[in-house]
Amino acid sequence: MSADRARRGRAFEDVVRARTEEDFVERDWLYDEIERALESERGQYVLVTGEPGAGKTSLLAGMARARPDRLRYFFRRDSRTALTGGDIQSFLLSIGHQLARVHPELFELESLTVVVQQHIDSVEAEGRVVGIRIEDLRVSPFQRTATLEVDQRLGVVAGTATGVEIGTAQLEPRLLDPDNLAHLALIGPAQVLAAQDPEARIVILLDALDEIADDTTEPRKGLLRWLARSPELPANVKVVMTSRPHSGLRLFRSAREERLTEMVVDAGSPQVVNDLRIYADRVLETDAVIAMERARGHLPGSAKRYAVRSAAGNFLYLATYARALNDAVAGQDDEMVDRLLVFSGIPGNLAGLYGFFVELAREELTPWPTSRTGEPAGWEGVGLPVIGVLTVAREALTEDQLTALSGTPVREEPARKVLESLRWLLDRRDDRIAFFHTSISEFLAGEEARKKHPECWVDETEWHEQIVRHYRGAAVSWAEVDWSQVDRYGLVHLVTHLLRARPRSLDEAVDLVCPGLRRAVRTEFGAQGRFLELVDSIAHHVADSAPVGSGLPALMYLGVVRHQAAQPGNALPTRVIGLLARTGRRQEALEYVAGMTPSSQRFTAVTEILAYARPRPDETSYEELLDLLVESVLTIPRHGTDYYRDAGAQSAAESAAQLLAPHDLERALRLWRHGQELSERAPRPEAEPDAVYRAAAVAEQDVDRARVLIGRISGERWTDYLDLAERADSGRSTELLWAAERSLDTVGPAVRVVALSRLASAWATYDPDTSRRFLAEVLAQVFAAGEEEKLAPQLTKAAVALRDVAPAAARILLARLDTIVVNGYTERALLDAAGLWTRWGAPERARTLVDRYLAWTSSPWAQLSARKALGQSDRAEERQLVEKVHADIPEPPADPTAYGWAARQRDDDLAGVVRRMAEYDLARAAQMARDVAGPSDRYVLLADIAHLHLDRGEASPAAALLEEVLQRVERPAPLRGAGGAGTGFTTASPESSAPPARNHLEQVNIGAVMGMFNLSHHWAARARGHFFREPADVVRAVELGPSSNTARVIRRFAVRLAHRDLSQAGTLMHSIADPGERAIGFAELHRAAHGPDSSDSHHGPEADTFSKEIDRSLGELPRHRWTAGPGDDSDEHKAWAYARPDLRVRFELAVRALGCRKADMQGLQGLTFLAHAQRHSMLTWASAVFAADMIQRKQPHQIFTQTHLENLTQGLDQGDEMSMSRVAAAAYHEYRIAREVPGYTFQAPKVHIDDPIYAAAVDLVTPAPGAPLSPSFTRRLRGLLDTGPLPAAAELVAFAAEARPENRHELRELAVEIIARARDGSAIGVDALAVLAASPALGDLVDPVGLVNEAERCTFGWPGEHWIPGDVVARLFPVLLERAPAVALRRFYEVASANWSFAMSLLEHAADALIDAMDTDLAATLGSAMARGLACTSPEGTAPDAVDGVRLAQLVATGTADNGRAS
Repeated sequence: MSADRARRGRAFEDVVRARTEEDFVERDWLYDEIERALESERGQYVLVTGEPGAGKTSLLAGMARARPDRLRYFFRRDSRTALTGGDIQSFLLSIGHQLARVHPELFELESLTVVVQQHIDSVEAEGRVVGIRIEDLRVSPFQRTATLEVDQRLGVVAGTATGVEIGTAQLEPRLLDPDNLAHLALIGPAQVLAAQDPEARIVILLDALDEIADDTTEPRKGLLRWLARSPELPANVKVVMTSRPHSGLRLFRSAREERLTEMVVDAGSPQVVNDLRIYADRVLETDAVIAMERARGHLPGSAKRYAVRSAAGNFLYLATYARALNDAVAGQDDEMVDRLLVFSGIPGNLAGLYGFFVELAREELTPWPTSRTGEPAGWEGVGLPVIGVLTVAREALTEDQLTALSGTPVREEPARKVLESLRWLLDRRDDRIAFFHTSISEFLAGEEARKKHPECWVDETEWHEQIVRHYRGAAVSWAEVDWSQVDRYGLVHLVTHLLRARPRSLDEAVDLVCPGLRRAVRTEFGAQGRFLELVDSIAHHVADSAPVGSGLPALMYLGVVRHQAAQPGNALPTRVIGLLARTGRRQEALEYVAGMTPSSQRFTAVTEILAYARPRPDETSYEELLDLLVESVLTIPRHGTDYYRDAGAQSAAESAAQLLAPHDLERALRLWRHGQELSERAPRPEAEPDAVYRAAAVAEQDVDRARVLIGRISGERWTDYLDLAERADSGRSTELLWAAERSLDTVGPAVRVVALSRLASAWATYDPDTSRRFLAEVLAQVFAAGEEEKLAPQLTKAAVALRDVAPAAARILLARLDTIVVNGYTERALLDAAGLWTRWGAPERARTLVDRYLAWTSSPWAQLSARKALGQSDRAEERQLVEKVHADIPEPPADPTAYGWAARQRDDDLAGVVRRMAEYDLARAAQMARDVAGPSDRYVLLADIAHLHLDRGEASPAAALLEEVLQRVERPAPLRGAGGAGTGFTTASPESSAPPARNHLEQVNIGAVMGMFNLSHHWAARARGHFFREPADVVRAVELGPSSNTARVIRRFAVRLAHRDLSQAGTLMHSIADPGERAIGFAELHRAAHGPDSSDSHHGPEADTFSKEIDRSLGELPRHRWTAGPGDDSDEHKAWAYARPDLRVRFELAVRALGCRKADMQGLQGLTFLAHAQRHSMLTWASAVFAADMIQRKQPHQIFTQTHLENLTQGLDQGDEMSMSRVAAAAYHEYRIAREVPGYTFQAPKVHIDDPIYAAAVDLVTPAPGAPLSPSFTRRLRGLLDTGPLPAAAELVAFAAEARPENRHELRELAVEIIARARDGSAIGVDALAVLAASPALGDLVDPVGLVNEAERCTFGWPGEHWIPGDVVARLFPVLLERAPAVALRRFYEVASANWSFAMSLLEHAADALIDAMDTDLAATLGSAMARGLACTSPEGTAPDAVDGVRLAQLVATGTADNGRAS
């Protein structure tokens, strides 16, 4: 590794270098004091305090330079530029990665497991919740860094460090809890170090605590507060900190008093004064300064002595003075030199010095003539705008930028005079201007300037506003700004200024995201990545600062924008990105990669760029691309909901290791081992890094070193020795040939034939006798080898190897194929052998093999291959055959989702035709490729054709194809939610549109059959494992996972609004374009129009109106059909009939019919299971009505009385969850009556239930209200804890807490038991915990934020649990809105940005909470936000009329307020 690369790998190395340049003063005395303090018992924390300018940052930089093994953390890159976020996570991540590089051995899993287990045991013994787990060690980012020691490239974007720690971007959020992260990063490794070397220490250098001392409002930050309250650090961890004096240090001092040593940099101490003298000698004892002193009759060195005395121990004061004096001397400014040399009027403190120089500038402009326009041109009109803009600027500015932002021409008077007067406070580099130290900006915006220099005081808000006004100009809105004229600074930093300008900045920040900005950013940076970052930054600000009522609409808008804007990057196949790199557009390709979500696709995109990397000097180097390759592997997410988990991390790590091996073998091997640790299964016995050694050996030019690498291969390596022998000299070749022979011991018989043949061929050059010996072995081996399927492919390879040295033997080998059975394993070998016979002049032998091959398969491609093998190819005839195959390919299915197998097969067949045609006519191949239905496959084919053009030197057609693909991916696909559980095996397309079956296999839709099979089994497991209060919910459980759409969300909102305003709910329902959701919605409103459930509810005019709307919607409802196979309607009798959209609608209408709409109930005739469920639902409803009447002291209708009694007494099917749910519900309603009606005699169910879940539900309500819990309930519940299902136990306890609040104490104890069992990291455990978290009475026992994080990394017992993580997040969303709204809003934005169906599920689950937060205009407001987002990303600038089953314009019009904005 080069020295430069090693330096680059150290964190904050640029800070250390910048602070220890030639004028740097080593402060040995202070170093020694700090070291002595570290050795003392009170020296675990050493706090060095000093005033601004005391040299604190340089002190730590000097210590870091002297001791590179010490960990360091700086808040600023230099005095102007913020470097880190100052939050706890950034600090611990940085420290952990640094420690992993310095001491990788401390992160070995075996050692860490011991100390972490000890920690877990101690925590559990104290009865506290365990945060860290053994399995966390495998996903620890520090373990990855220790394994890989990845070199980092520190990049700064908008004041924050990015890329600081590769591998942490997708760190599981629970591990970002500071205490957990501290154990992974520092505490655990430190304990390992203590065991290995008791005398060793870990020293952390932490600069500028005062930078974050005021930051107590944002939960993510507060590093100083965490340092005061963090878990106790091991004794071998020492922290050296610097800070200005600050009241915010009090808590830290009191908390760490016994282990804290404080050191104050005493400005008047002899040591400090001596340090200043040394520094003054270097910066003031120059020939020019001394000459000026002599010219004025001053004693040489007097200015230096005055300066040191005036500086009073402050390095920054001295540095500022030296800048001014040296500049005045160089500029021959005699007047200023005179003032500076004698310190005429120059204050003796840093703030005063700043005030002196600023006042000088002000005096220069006072008075100053009024400008020609009559505006002030002096200090107020010119000077203050200049320093105001410099104070708030986010980076150094060019003169043109300073002119534009301040409104003052800085190249003209008087602005030039201002800059001239301020030159000693400015840093002018690369034609850019900034204050040279952040303390200058702090002074100008601070209280001292406001009081003592009021004319020079800078109101930061005003100048942020000034910058915002400059970019806004006269435009009425941000959308009307001419963004093509906005410079790079504005595109990057405008949002920051806007957020700091004034309170209403939140709305403006959201409005800032507009089409013009998107186009400008794309033009400036080449892709969408920067625009997406900008959207993210605004969204995170909204989530962290806005209430739900205004935050959710804003995030809806931003989420839609990001969802649509990110599509081009994510939809662009990696082959196209490789094509960009190959055609010289590598930076554009990298921009696309930067905008991609971390994934296996992103990794593959980087490999494509590497394949064509020919870096120019001004571009990213090959070494940096390799770093990006490793980063892309480490950031592949392995956790998340079912939608986000990526199973490709292990294979990506293995592939990357092979690419890396020729350049850095050790790093490649570490990457390979990392990949093996990613496997969910036990590592494969053969999973050795042979491929890595092989890649390194192939690239190694030195034969001896290559041989050593081959020797490390644990598996077969004979072919590697033989390949190496071909490029070695004769002496080494024979050695390698012997090595190849020795490595054949474990080779199977079939492969041995090839190996011996190659050895015979190679030895023919050096030793014919040895060659003949091997040849004899070959012939013996051929007839001894069995397993023809393995032998056949090897025979042709062996024959090719022997053709020149032993043609007769080669023919014998081919003859062996005459008797081998033709099948899918051997057919290729027959064709290859036929080709060899043809080339060897034996056409009759070739014909024999071809005839056998064609007897096995006679497809068009087989015929084409046979002609080529016989040497009878005719390009015209071959092309005609390809055209014929193309003509026979059917049209794509009308519903490719429902006929996924056929659609996939059709596109595969077409792709095969395209690739064949590419051998003859690339233009025609491209034309065919455009017929491929799948966009990704189509773009890959077009990219492959473009590559072929480039292979032929045809750049123009390649460029045209590339542009075609890029333009097509720019148009985003419409927003579309899920189509329901039956999407893959039901369709509304007519039967005539079904793809024709070309053979008996295609008569069955394999994909549909598999989908239905999986759904049926997964549903059955869910039905058995949960407690359902309503029989209909057993059927609804068919819909697994958090899938929804906008139409369902609007329906849910309208239904929730119905009890407030039935008319408005109906208006809202009319905006739904999806007839199925509209019909269900109006059925809900029809039910609501009957009034509360009671015997005397009636069908009035409103109900009649809604009934007609139901009929109208049903008339528009398309009929669906099954697609698994012809004429099979057996699925209509099963539970999963609910997965068919039209049957789902019929079921939902029937369970809402309430005996009023008999046609709806009759609509389930022939649907056995659904009709059965509807019957039990109706019986359950009858019990509910009976209970309502009794509680209201009404006389129930006889039919309800009779039905309720039957529910309690009639027998049931013990295996029927719906029947048992009905009985349990009837028992609960009986309990409700007993609770509310004095003197009522409770009637216990006379039905025995075997199932422990529903038996426990009945036991729960059997004791009289106020009595203790039934022992049988408790016993059954604990039985469920032992044998499962755990979610059902949680649901029973949550139900109990609602039904029997008087038993709260006992139920909470049971809930705690469930929580203890559920904390096993399993999906089932997470499912159970989510039930408790959502319980109003028990929710405080579970942290919903932590549970969401846990859901994203839970483990599955079988594939039928994959729906759980997403479902848990959706169920917890309303809880988060109430208990952690910022987390909920951020989660919604993240989900809406990536998975619209999931986002709609979040909203659907939170309808009540959102209506409470946003009132009745909720739907219209969110609809407006959707419309704006779609218009922002649409090429036409408008939103579609209908989106995801909703008429947007009509939806927006339902609002009563101004919904023209998203927030």
